[in-house]
Amino acid sequence: LLYKTTRFADAAKHFERQTKVSTSTANLADAYNGMGAAVEMTHSRLDLSVKCFSKAVELRPDHDAAFFSLVHLLGRICDWRDYEGQFVRVRERIDQGQTGGLGPIFALAYPLTAEQMCAVAGARAHGVMATVNAARPLLFPWEPDFGARPDKISVAVLSADFNSRPVGQLVQSVFKLIDKTRFEIFCFMSEGHDNSQVLVNIANSCDEWFWVKGVAHLEVAQMVNNERPNILLELNGYTDGSRIEVGALRPAPVTVQYLGFPYTLNVPGIDYVLTDRIVTPPEHHAHCFLEKVAFMPSTYMVNDHRQSQLHQIQGDFSVQNARNRSLPHHQEIPVLANFNHLQKLGPRTFDLWTQIMSHPALRDSKLWMLKFPGEAEPHLKREMHNKGVAEDRLLLTDKFASAEHLSVKRAASILLDTLEYNA
Repeated sequence: LLYKTTRFADAAKHFERQTKVSTSTANLADAYNGMGAAVEMTHSRLDLSVKCFSKAVELRPDHDAAFFSLVHLLGRICDWRDYEGQFVRVRERIDQGQTGGLGPIFALAYPLTAEQMCAVAGARAHGVMATVNAARPLLFPWEPDFGARPDKISVAVLSADFNSRPVGQLVQSVFKLIDKTRFEIFCFMSEGHDNSQVLVNIANSCDEWFWVKGVAHLEVAQMVNNERPNILLELNGYTDGSRIEVGALRPAPVTVQYLGFPYTLNVPGIDYVLTDRIVTPPEHHAHCFLEKVAFMPSTYMVNDHRQSQLHQIQGDFSVQNARNRSLPHHQEIPVLANFNHLQKLGPRTFDLWTQIMSHPALRDSKLWMLKFPGEAEPHLKREMHNKGVAEDRLLLTDKFASAEHLSVKRAASILLDTLEYNA
């Protein structure tokens, strides 16, 4: 209950107590798994979380949830010492139908076959449909008159990210640019207020706004159904805070999933996924998708072109400006940079980068990344040392404030991107 109500620090203490009193191996493994999960969600002491998951797997090698959590967390902190062996075991478990709650959004970055990725999505969909099938007899979806043209097309938009998260920042001007003489927009927010201007901007541009955090899936579906939308647009997919169950209950005649998760949900009742041919190559995944795939002509990504940051890149960011922040500057040495979450790296990408840094023309270059998380630093330095690149050529900094991050990043020479799961 403490974990489900996001009281993660309290949950960690509870599970820690359980590790000291549990008498059976199974209960002790569960306690260590719970402690690892709770500690990880506090976004601190990730090394402790690794120890907890490792202990759970040691006690119960068949503990799928602990095993997949351990693999994911080792990826977050860039500990790739047993990467190949881990993924041999990952693929074996998936092929045996054991996914242990492996998150599909993380699996997209893993070295899996299309069939294995489909199995991961299907396993998550199975859990979704158990809830949907129990609730479906209690919902009576409205039925439009398809022979009549509506005065306006109504669109219900459901998301946990109408806030300062990346999705919210991308879509914050979309709804105000829609022709309100032809469309009406109902926004359903499944997370709390984060006191951001982004949330305010989105809420003010919707025709109706509904807070649904903590509301049961069936009740949210009934709320959507009461507005009689022609289309339900779901922006999360298999990401934090998702309410896929609502779309699968079909409170709108057409349900579309978009932006948060550019892959199949594998859930009956979701009609379309909106994507593009680069992010979702049709030849790779066609056999798995239950949705019809609607391909945008160039890119599926939307951005807020009215959210100008011109002031950040006006003027000069000098060598002295960089020195004041203890940063290198491209006028003095080549500065290779990447500002992704470090779990997107993987050993293949990092190996390519160290090869680039070993080129004679770049022997004095530095690689600049974020402490995202900080626990990755010793592992990345070990990787550089093992590849013959001096550890002091790696620079990890804290994130910069939104108001200055574009300006500061002008100290870099070139931006490197990751391979499987890019920026």
